[in-house]
Amino acid sequence: MNNDQKEKHQMKKTSLFSVFLAVLCMISLVLPTIDVSAATFSVNDLDLEVSINEDTITLTKDTPSTDSSWTDAGIVDISKQKNEMKNMNVSMLFFDKATGSKVQLMSKDSEESREILNLSLLSEEERQKFYESLKNNGDDTTQISVEPYNNNSEVPFFRYTISARDIESGPKSEVLYGTIMNGRLISFDMYSSGDIDTIDESYIQSLVDSTHFTYVMSKEEYDQLQRETKLQLIKIAVIIVAAIIIFIVVQIQKKKQKKARIQLKTE
Repeated sequence: MNNDQKEKHQMKKTSLFSVFLAVLCMISLVLPTIDVSAATFSVNDLDLEVSINEDTITLTKDTPSTDSSWTDAGIVDISKQKNEMKNMNVSMLFFDKATGSKVQLMSKDSEESREILNLSLLSEEERQKFYESLKNNGDDTTQISVEPYNNNSEVPFFRYTISARDIESGPKSEVLYGTIMNGRLISFDMYSSGDIDTIDESYIQSLVDSTHFTYVMSKEEYDQLQRETKLQLIKIAVIIVAAIIIFIVVQIQKKKQKKARIQLKTE
């Protein structure tokens, strides 16, 4: 191999090595953009799972007040936030760093939710009637809208929005995505101190779309559970009544015995 050939061969090796380095650089630039991978997050008390980014902050009312996650989520009055979560039965608060969204996962048990059991069991007509019933709380200063939201492939949700205007405090808005599962109203909820159009719904929709219920109760199971619960309540009531009767009888006997002793002493 002459010098020219050696130089060409060396240049070819150098060129290939440069291409290899360039590819490595491109990979190193691309990888960080896909580093925020999704993780499955379980909420056991509601029998559901959602997909969240690994850098999502999750908080509950039991999260220690000293945890820095509260301030990372932009929550200053931690005690007030915890009380609100307790009063509203909030199971989880999600904070998305990318959008700055705070989403509360809540549940509510009512006679209507128990009667419906699962929203998927209703016909389209029955669902629409249910949606219409949710609009009844509006007034002159409050606008409410309800519409189906069917992006979740497993269960139907509805999108509920409320816009209120106050002369002193200004506009306040709320958007809620809810469904009824296992006799409970389960909802993802966001608030805003501005108009409804100011709410970025991309993150809350990603939570709703990825929601998977790990346990779905059938009507037969629910009815059986209700019967068992009622039977347990009856048993408890019987025990309480029996205890009260026994207490009253014992007190009466004590009074009779005391009266008898007094009479013997006076004779």
